[in-house]
Amino acid sequence: MEKHKKTEKKPYRDKLIKDARDRYLEKLSSVRNIDLYELTALSWSADPALVPPLSYPDIVNYLVYGISAYTSEQFKNYKFLEAHRHFSNG
Repeated sequence: MEKHKKTEKKPYRDKLIKDARDRYLEKLSSVRNIDLYELTALSWSADPALVPPLSYPDIVNYLVYGISAYTSEQFKNYKFLEAHRHFSNG
């Protein structure tokens, strides 16, 4: 019986075409060359103190007034606001 050859797991950036890889490496340089695709689960922390402060206006500004990178239009997620209003008012 022939053993199946295991596929070598390549880093994400090695799977990209040259132009995309160059842009990806340029973006990585802005975050100290930390490639999130190469981080292991052990390198993450479960400490909630490390989470940046977040408030209600931050969430609303993102979900309702944020701009989609794909369509360049506002998200306008008003259902989120209605759900929060129902939750807050009981």
